[in-house]
Amino acid sequence: MNNHKNNCYEKLLKILLIDCGHVKYGWNEPLGIEVLSASIKNKFDDRVEVEMTSVLFDGIPREIVGYDVVMISGNIQDNDRMHQILSQIVDTDSLAVVGGVYPTISAEILLKKYNDLICVIGEGEIATNQILSVLMDGKDIRKELESIKNIAYLSPEGMIKYTERESLDLSDVHYLPERKYTKNILERGGLARAETSRGCGWNKCSFCILLWKYGGAKWRTYPLGKVFKEIVELSKLGARKIEFTDEDFIGNDADRLSSFIKGIKQLKESGEISGDLEFLASTGVLSIWNILKLLPDLLPDLKSIGFGGFFIGIESGSKMQLQRYNKGVTPEMNRRVIEMLKDNDMLLDCGFIFFDPKMTLEEVKENMDFIEKTGIGDTTARLAKTLRIIPHTEYCENMGLDETAINEDSLSIPYKFDDERIEKIVNDIDREFKDVLDDMHEIQSSIRAENVSQMNDKEKENYLKKQDDLKKQRKREIEMIKTMAEAIDNDQHTNDIVDSESGGKVTDFAGERDNAEREFNS
Repeated sequence: MNNHKNNCYEKLLKILLIDCGHVKYGWNEPLGIEVLSASIKNKFDDRVEVEMTSVLFDGIPREIVGYDVVMISGNIQDNDRMHQILSQIVDTDSLAVVGGVYPTISAEILLKKYNDLICVIGEGEIATNQILSVLMDGKDIRKELESIKNIAYLSPEGMIKYTERESLDLSDVHYLPERKYTKNILERGGLARAETSRGCGWNKCSFCILLWKYGGAKWRTYPLGKVFKEIVELSKLGARKIEFTDEDFIGNDADRLSSFIKGIKQLKESGEISGDLEFLASTGVLSIWNILKLLPDLLPDLKSIGFGGFFIGIESGSKMQLQRYNKGVTPEMNRRVIEMLKDNDMLLDCGFIFFDPKMTLEEVKENMDFIEKTGIGDTTARLAKTLRIIPHTEYCENMGLDETAINEDSLSIPYKFDDERIEKIVNDIDREFKDVLDDMHEIQSSIRAENVSQMNDKEKENYLKKQDDLKKQRKREIEMIKTMAEAIDNDQHTNDIVDSESGGKVTDFAGERDNAEREFNS
C-alpha cells in the first residue's frame, strides 16, 4: 500500500476484488464485487485482468501479492476480516481501495489507521473506473485524488477530504454482473441477488444513510431489458427465489412497474424462467400508498408473478416518533398498508425501530397498541429494535452527537435516552435476549431464503416449526416491553414486576429464553 507512482501500463492491470461478507447474513451472493467486476471489464476490456474472491467461500487470502490494485468490499461486523486483509497489503506495492458499507458510513476510522488507503463512498463504479484510468495513464494517483469522484482520502497535511459526488446513470447500464458464486450460493441454500433500481423515492428519513450514500440522488432504475436478462440468467443457474437488493423496489414509476409485471408473466408463460420462481424485495409504505392510486390491482398482480410479500420499513406506530423519523407517513397509513398486504395474503417482513432517544412512555404505549391492533407481533422480524444513529444522517445532526465517539464494530454512535425509564427497558431487553439474538437473526435469514412451494411435507413441517419458534421469541420481547411499561405506569420497580397471570417475575423471561434456545437446538 505504498505510494503508487507507476508509469503508463503496457501490461495488463491486475486487479483483485475481495468481498468480506457479513457474519449475520448467511450465504448471500457477493453482488457488489460481481457488479464491479462486470463494470471494470465493460470499460477496460482486455486491458485488465480481474479476479474475485469471497471470504465466505474462499477464506481470507493467505498471501496477496502481484496485484496492482486490491479492492475490498468492507462490511460492519465481519469478524475483523477487512482489517486482516488490509494488514497484508500495507507493505506491498498494491494500491488499496475499500468500498461498501464501512467506508461509506465512516471513512475516517479507516483513513486514520491506513493513511494511503482510498475509500469509496456509496456506489463504486464511477470512482473505480476513474482510479483505474489514472493508473493506466501513468499518472501519480496521489496527485489525482481530488479529481476522482465519490472518494475520501487523507491529504498530505493529514486532513480527511471528501471529493465531489456523482451518481451513476443506471439507464445506460446494460452489462450483467459476473456470476462467479451463484451456483455455490444456491447449493448452500442461500439467495441469488439482483437489483432493478438504486435509491429511494422518498429519500428523506432522518435516520437513513441513503441521502449520503448516493450523494443526494433519488430513485434511479436500470433498463427493464437488462433486468429481464438477469432474471433469465439466474433462473437458468437454478435460482428459485431472487432477492432484489433495491432500497425501494416499487419506487414511483407506475408505467415501469406495469411493464415489469407484464414482462415476468410473459417470461414464465414462455418457459424462459421457472414458473415457480419467487421474488423478495424491499419498499416503503409511501411508495405503496402512492402507486396504488395509479395501479389499484398492484398487490394481487405482484403476488401472481411470485411476490409472496415485502420487507417494509413500518418503523413505528406513534405519530410523533414517525415525525422524528421523517417518514412522511402516519400510523393510519402504516395500518392501511399492513391491512392491504393481509387482504392479499402477502407476508410482511416488518422493519420496526421501537426505541429512539427522544421516546416517551406514551409513545411506548402507542407502539404497543399499534402492534396489537395490526397483528404485526405475529412475525419473524424483530420489532424490539433500538435506533442505530450513524454519521451523515439528519437524526445524528439534530442530536448534535460527537461522531468521533463512534463504535468501530457497529459504526453507530452511543447515546443516552431522555427518559431514564425508557433506557432501563431497553437495557433489560438487551440483557435478557442478548445470548439468542444472533441465532434468531441467522434463523430469520434462512427462512427468507426458503422456497416453500418446492418443499415436501416433511420439509414444510420443519420450516413451519422453525418459523413458529422464531415468532415465539419475537413475541417474548414485545411482551416484556409491555409488562415493564405497565409497571412503570403503575409506579412499580421494573425489577419487581409480577405477571398477574403466571405469578412470575420479569426475570422469568430468562427461563423462557433458555427454553426457546433448547427448542432452536432440538
